[in-house]
Amino acid sequence: MSNIRVFDPTESEYKKLQTAVAMLNTFSDKAVYRMGVIYFNFGQNWLWTTIIVDKGDGGYQIYPSQQKAIVEAETMDELAEACKALLVS
Repeated sequence: MSNIRVFDPTESEYKKLQTAVAMLNTFSDKAVYRMGVIYFNFGQNWLWTTIIVDKGDGGYQIYPSQQKAIVEAETMDELAEACKALLVS
């Protein structure tokens, strides 16, 4: 199943993204992380549920490979490793 799509709040992928946002906000003092449904490709009207990182500059979305690591994590350790890679230093 594609990781680049809109997730329903009842899906495990959505819950993993939520958990990742909570972890990232707990351990970051340089950025604010939030979930959002935004365009992956505006021209194709392709939306996705993803994490948005805001360092005070308006924000940016994470890379699809970073999203894949989060939503495909099978353990808390794997999820924590995926989050470590996203922490803004």
